[in-house]
Amino acid sequence: MQWYGLKIKIVILTFIFGLAVFLGGNFLYDKYGSNQSLRQDLSANEYVESFELEDQGAFVLVTVRMRPNDNLMREYRALERGIETGLNGRPYRLVIEDTRDKALSDVLYESQYAIHQAIAQGSFPEMARVIEENARGAGAAARVFVDNKYVYVQLEGRNGSFLLEVIPRGAVNSDDKGLNGGGLYA
Repeated sequence: MQWYGLKIKIVILTFIFGLAVFLGGNFLYDKYGSNQSLRQDLSANEYVESFELEDQGAFVLVTVRMRPNDNLMREYRALERGIETGLNGRPYRLVIEDTRDKALSDVLYESQYAIHQAIAQGSFPEMARVIEENARGAGAAARVFVDNKYVYVQLEGRNGSFLLEVIPRGAVNSDDKGLNGGGLYA
């Protein structure tokens, strides 16, 4: 069968072949081409055990499983800088995974009033004291860091478990980059 002098079977096959090549190329670019510098940066970070990048359309979901470290604030800031550079300013959401257990989760839960009060009123020394007391009561060690964007809570349990929680200090906006997706704000 012909249509304006063209064989319809050949036109359909050519269209299907072209579409397959386009979609295959797009898949390979997304998987291996784009974000390659970010993948290399995350792979080179000694505190990143594993990571996953998922394109969610409006943003990229960056899930990072961390190793224990001595300064969550420093490592989180380094992750944010690397992600922002690697994604060329594209919106993202950063989710930190850890090895929290029930005891560490309970310490965070028991400390949430002090955390939110400190964010609202600026009573950060009192917040740190409460978190450290709650951690000691559970046989864990606590480190608390604060900067202008986040409160960082780092707990280490007796059995090698650890909890890393990054809590935004300001209003959480769905357009913000780098929102932590764990614990209190899942």
